[in-house]
Amino acid sequence: MRKAVLIAVVILAGAGIISCGSAAVDTVSEGNLSEFGRYLLQLEASVKLEAQTPLWGQRRTPWTAAVRNAGSNISELRNLLVEFESQILASAQSPAWFSGYKRNTWIRNVQTAGSVSRLAGLMLEVEESIKYTSQFPTWRSSRAGWIDNVRRLQDNTAAQQGAAAVSSAFNQLLIELETSVLFEFQTPQWRSRRPGWLGDVQRAADSARLRELLLEFEREIQGNAQSQSWLSSQRMGWINRVRSAGSITELAPLMREVETSINYTAQVDTWRQTRNAWLTRVRELEREFY
Repeated sequence: MRKAVLIAVVILAGAGIISCGSAAVDTVSEGNLSEFGRYLLQLEASVKLEAQTPLWGQRRTPWTAAVRNAGSNISELRNLLVEFESQILASAQSPAWFSGYKRNTWIRNVQTAGSVSRLAGLMLEVEESIKYTSQFPTWRSSRAGWIDNVRRLQDNTAAQQGAAAVSSAFNQLLIELETSVLFEFQTPQWRSRRPGWLGDVQRAADSARLRELLLEFEREIQGNAQSQSWLSSQRMGWINRVRSAGSITELAPLMREVETSINYTAQVDTWRQTRNAWLTRVRELEREFY
């Protein structure tokens, strides 16, 4: 038992999760290591070795080095995050993670993520999938600080983007809303259309194009995923208002409206935790003038 505890302390301290004399979560700083990379290393170090595949014993050292050298390279960080998750044993994760298309959707979302902010949210999702029993006991006391840091990374990344391209903020929020919807509550044809739609949203630079993409997103949600009041009395008026919207300021509240039409059961569990922050960011767009 003493040996097991010692190993846990060494691993967690080495990744910067715990430190002597303080409760700091944030202690690693070396090389080209980014903040996202630091928190990814901390998350990996929280998982017991027996909860990871036998191959991970050999792969872990080069993977750790790759994370430290990746800096803020989104492409590399995407691959490293997916690899980390793929090396966790299925028995170490919650059954809900494998229900429906949840895990496959998460992988797809990581692979198409275009910012550290988006990756941070997806890292929070995979952390939630890991069973408490598959993590070291010390993670329970460090977890809250780790979550706060990752959420702050989301906020900081968005803030750094600033007002350089306000429409891109709307684009990102629309993508986040789409990824909140469980795959099984979208139309069958959405599977093949979605990659192209994501690319179209990322490239869209004006409200006219974003109008069409917002309408397309709503159209591809199945009727059983939305409220009856939306379908019976609100939807047609909403469509007309979207079509006549002439700015991001006008489109932002319309995006909020369609979000409220979606049933909780048709969205990923983590959306309940991130929804308020998402709504706040949408409302910020409503205060802008174009």
